[in-house]
Amino acid sequence: MKHLLKLALVLFLSISMLSCSDDNNPSTQNPPTQGQLVQQITRILEGGSTTVTTVNYSDQNKYDDIYRDGNLSAQYTYTNDLMTTIDLYASNGNLAVSRELVYNENNELIRFIVDEGAINRYEVSYDETGDIVTLENYYTNAGLGIDDEYQMDIVLEFSNDNLIRRAGSVEPFSVMYDYDNKNAVRKNIFGRDVLKIVFFEQPAHGENNITQRNFYSNNFGTFLYSESFEITYDDNDYPLEVKEFDQSGTLDRTYLYEY
Repeated sequence: MKHLLKLALVLFLSISMLSCSDDNNPSTQNPPTQGQLVQQITRILEGGSTTVTTVNYSDQNKYDDIYRDGNLSAQYTYTNDLMTTIDLYASNGNLAVSRELVYNENNELIRFIVDEGAINRYEVSYDETGDIVTLENYYTNAGLGIDDEYQMDIVLEFSNDNLIRRAGSVEPFSVMYDYDNKNAVRKNIFGRDVLKIVFFEQPAHGENNITQRNFYSNNFGTFLYSESFEITYDDNDYPLEVKEFDQSGTLDRTYLYEY
């Protein structure tokens, strides 16, 4: 009996160690999970214009084609279960922005290239915890005669899978984010650990929801201003409505979510 108890304990500890190892690996893309998936997003600007975005999925919770007001808005491509391209389209159907994602042999994101006519290349590196991500930015613009010229380092700091700080070495401002403790709209999306990096300028793929965005002069110098978010939740603590207020406290836009 004692032998069986010891064997069970060893197996339990082994499984626990493997689980912890996977949690700390920044290269592991989120596997399919059970949970709410946003199906439709309605954005209402205070000027009165409204746009409706419809999200389609493949393989349970992978982004597929996304439509805005009936027109193709975004298209996601996967290779060997890794997200490899993200194409964004203008309302006229023309390709506007293409993102190419590159991985190492451990399936860890090491580079992404953003092509919108001019090209920004980002080399990605991680600290030991995976919570500090540095993006080394290079810029190409054939029309201006610029060829893969170094621009700056952008440092992203994450906590609980949420982007909490963003600063560029030569950016005019830096940003800190505050969050609630509820479920984020896109919490159950496949590849969220990659999306939170490649869409660092508009963080929306964290664990929780942004409640305040705080702007500072470069490298967190002088506080400049804040923008706030007022959130109404459903019974499962996912957002149903998010109101976004500008720095003067004036309502700027409202988002409605259907799951």
